Amino acid sequence: MEPVAGLSFMHGPNFSGRTRLLEEWAGVGKPRLSQFALRAYLSPDPFECLSGLAIAVADELLIHGTPAGNYDEIEQHLGVMSLHSQLVWTLSGGELAKVVLCSALRLRPTLLAIDCTLEELDTQTRRKAYDILAKYAQTTSAVVADNRRMAEHIDRILCTLTTTPEGVQLLPDGHRILDEPFAVVPRRLQFSDLSAGYANRKVLHSLHGKFEPGSVYYLSGPNGSGKSTLAKVLAGVLVPSTGQLLLDGATHLPWRTGNRVLALHFQNPDIGRTQDTLRLEAEAMFRRLSSVERSAEARTYCRKWADAFGLSRVYNEPTLSLPYVLRKRVDLCACLASGASWYFLDEPTLGQDDQFVCNLAMMLAALRDAGAGLIIVSHDNPLEEHLPGVRLELNSGVLSGPATHQT
Repeated sequence: MEPVAGLSFMHGPNFSGRTRLLEEWAGVGKPRLSQFALRAYLSPDPFECLSGLAIAVADELLIHGTPAGNYDEIEQHLGVMSLHSQLVWTLSGGELAKVVLCSALRLRPTLLAIDCTLEELDTQTRRKAYDILAKYAQTTSAVVADNRRMAEHIDRILCTLTTTPEGVQLLPDGHRILDEPFAVVPRRLQFSDLSAGYANRKVLHSLHGKFEPGSVYYLSGPNGSGKSTLAKVLAGVLVPSTGQLLLDGATHLPWRTGNRVLALHFQNPDIGRTQDTLRLEAEAMFRRLSSVERSAEARTYCRKWADAFGLSRVYNEPTLSLPYVLRKRVDLCACLASGASWYFLDEPTLGQDDQFVCNLAMMLAALRDAGAGLIIVSHDNPLEEHLPGVRLELNSGVLSGPATHQT
């Protein structure tokens, strides 16, 4: 089977062979002088699609070719023009997704295979991207795998894959791991006049908020609005330029004293990892964040989480050797097995199918009921159908919603 001209979608659960088929169509690993020379592939992690040769966005785009025809309109429509002077390493996941899409279009490929890359985009930008691809692919082929495909493109299904190997799905009753959880220490997080950014780029502007333990918060907002930046401040990875962070009413300086409160699942699963395997990573996070110090109990608890995630077979495997979907699950598993008081999950469902989302929601509900707090970043909130929570929006560095009154 070969894709036809136009925009089309590939549907199917994780591990059904979507990535392998997309790579085959795009000629990944094939000689560049063959018939595949003018084909391109975008992986689920946009960072992997960068050339690695550019510092600024404008240079990254130029490496892939010069604009032709109405290409400038595409960059303008997606908001990439305004990113030209930005440093590549300061971009959010969604901004990176826009940049690598525009870079691929500059190559003017005859076939463009997109493997869940556009799930990084907010809903409005993703709709714009698909409209652009529909027009661009009138004489070429654009094939997309997207677990959150837009309703208006439902008639563009090219094929549906169904085969899923055993041993890689979350267990339906995996949430029972928390029937007798380690004691979660409920903690209240507050911040006022909080501002932060990178170099000469200010991202957060005088934020005020209060997060109560045993609650679920959904944080949404356009790409580049500061969601990941807020996570880094709360976890002590980034020092704010102004403002105050409080923990149970007392001054909290995790960037100075160390973070023993919040477990952070990064949008890119490879960024925060410090250990080679799931076992080592989970046990290290547990020792750092849990109120339980006994290493034997840490090993038992972390192994139960791996079993619940269906990751027993890769528990001691090098994480970087795994495909993106599994690396995402490995990082999420290590985060949730940490025994922390708070969990900040940055796009935990990226690249994941509906069954994973449903079962993950049950695990998160069990953590909430045990007294832990959850802050979940998501553009379309696929978890919210199964796990209700408080909606917050971060737009242009300003936070709004029920939890954002000044304190």
